[in-house]
Amino acid sequence: MNLFLVSDSVISIRKNDQKIGVKLDKNNKFLKNLKKYCQNCQNFVFICNDPTLYEDNDYSAKLIFDAFKKNKFNLQSLTVLDNRNTQDCQKILQNADLVYLQGGIIESQNEFLKTIDFLSY
Repeated sequence: MNLFLVSDSVISIRKNDQKIGVKLDKNNKFLKNLKKYCQNCQNFVFICNDPTLYEDNDYSAKLIFDAFKKNKFNLQSLTVLDNRNTQDCQKILQNADLVYLQGGIIESQNEFLKTIDFLSY
């Protein structure tokens, strides 16, 4: 397994003060290295920060997923991991090719990662 631990991996695209998309940050060779190790990644899992904000989680995950697709990643599926599917998290994470942590409030993210026993994967 390859791990990329980065902050600010995406740059917001705004129009009239509204976020309309994101693009992957090319600084520090992040995008180049990610492409090198994730050429055949198909199953994208987005682990949310707050597992109760379903609409926000879906929106953020779609923006990130689309940014990867625009950069020619061969992603075929997007799974948002939050309270709607924690009972299936073992299967979801075992089948993941690329896992993206939403970030945000560290305490919320850590609590959810503990809930799904993320360290066991």
